[in-house]
Amino acid sequence: MSIWRNKEFVARSVEAQRCYMMLLAQKDINNAGVQPLMIRKWARACADTTEDDIVRALDELQAHRFLCYDTDTEELFIRTFIRNDGIIKQPNVMKNALRVAEQTESPILRKALAAELDSLRRSDASEAASRILPDNAETLPEPFNPSGTPLEPCGDGDGEGVTKRSEVTSTSTPVVPRNRGTRLHEEWMPEKSVIDEMRGECPNIDLEAEHRKFVDYWMSKSGKDATKVDWNRTWRNWIRNARPRPQSRAAPQSTTDARIAAAQALKDPDDNVHQLQLRGHA
Repeated sequence: MSIWRNKEFVARSVEAQRCYMMLLAQKDINNAGVQPLMIRKWARACADTTEDDIVRALDELQAHRFLCYDTDTEELFIRTFIRNDGIIKQPNVMKNALRVAEQTESPILRKALAAELDSLRRSDASEAASRILPDNAETLPEPFNPSGTPLEPCGDGDGEGVTKRSEVTSTSTPVVPRNRGTRLHEEWMPEKSVIDEMRGECPNIDLEAEHRKFVDYWMSKSGKDATKVDWNRTWRNWIRNARPRPQSRAAPQSTTDARIAAAQALKDPDDNVHQLQLRGHA
């Protein structure tokens, strides 16, 4: 509960704060503070929340070092979970936390975990930190310390606090946030691979018509919600949520029509290639 006295957390957006509270309440979080990355599941927790909303909140929390996540291994780590959830006060639970921490796959998370464990100033945690640290990591990153005050040693049961580093400094390299969101350009088109993927996943959706709606919607939208980090992903979600076109017995496109469409594409391939892909001709 002390997080509500943390000025850095209070300064975060309501979406980021809500996301953080939701992550703390997940049943899949282990004693080291690591849990599976389940963006689609978390988005379903609120009818007004999309996957893009979750990603934006995660990016904000990661940029300010409240957590880190890895899309390759699909893992997420809440940095101060061990310190603030009372794990270090329970010997058996702490042993389990160290054991499950070593099972983390992501090199990114393992490096952050090593820094967090090392900050506890316990012999068992520091030993685990040295085992967790990836082979290509020369030094430990700084742990997350929202209070700004020096981290005190946490006894390991023998009355001794182990300091692996001489002091906690503020000169470490900060976590680099992901690319900032951008507005949609009128001429933007999804990548061909994305078009092909959605044509196969949503065969009853008129991709060309939905794309025009998509561009009109986002071009007219204002405010912070009008910027996205990944427009391909946003387009993909739009298509998934689109209503299927009515079933009809319209005659299939004739060979002549197909030849005309192909000829038009050859006249100006840069302008027409994506349109043909949306219609299913390419």
